[in-house]
Order: sequence, then C-alpha cells, then structure tokens
Amino acid sequence: MEYILLLPNFLMEVFTIVVALVIYDRFFKSR
Repeated sequence: MEYILLLPNFLMEVFTIVVALVIYDRFFKSR
C-alpha cells in the first residue's frame, strides 16, 4: 500500500518538470 503514497509524489514531480520545460520553451521562443 506504500505505492499509494508514492504515486502522487511521482506525478507531482513529473508535472512540475513538464510545466517548467513548457514555460522555458515558450519564454525562449518568445525572445
């Protein structure tokens, strides 16, 4: 049952990385 607590943490980490890459990509292309 430990994976239940681990999954949201993993998803948040991936989500944060994806959002950061998208924001960086948009900022880089806008210049």
